[in-house]
Amino acid sequence: MSENLLGPASVQYNDLVGTSAADRSDHRLNTESLQVAIGLDTNDWSILSYSLYQSRGHVSISIYAANRIELHIDSFERWIERAGERGGAIPVTQFRVDWKGSLGEFIDLAFKRFDVHLTSRGFGDNAIELDVQAEEVLSVSGGK
Repeated sequence: MSENLLGPASVQYNDLVGTSAADRSDHRLNTESLQVAIGLDTNDWSILSYSLYQSRGHVSISIYAANRIELHIDSFERWIERAGERGGAIPVTQFRVDWKGSLGEFIDLAFKRFDVHLTSRGFGDNAIELDVQAEEVLSVSGGK
């Protein structure tokens, strides 16, 4: 079962599309505390991909990790070798996280920085740029 986890994200209508990026902690503390929080042995497993989804208050999180011990991984070069041996794919295990908190709380635990850019579908496809002419601050209270 091969899934392109490096491809674009998708929801039902894709009214907005874009990109995302995240930084782990400088000293891997956030990633290690995340792995400990979800029960992954930090000596054996490397998290390679995340899938974060929210719909009407329901949060769905999957973490895709590879077992470095089973794959005999001790360096980045070995990841490349293993992928080459397997037709470009690295075998991973999908861990569905039964997360009881908010998506924001998970992001705070997993990442030092997290950035998402979404643009109305069609604008990005046509190489149209947005030229910001002004900036205003809107005060909005969160919650349900």
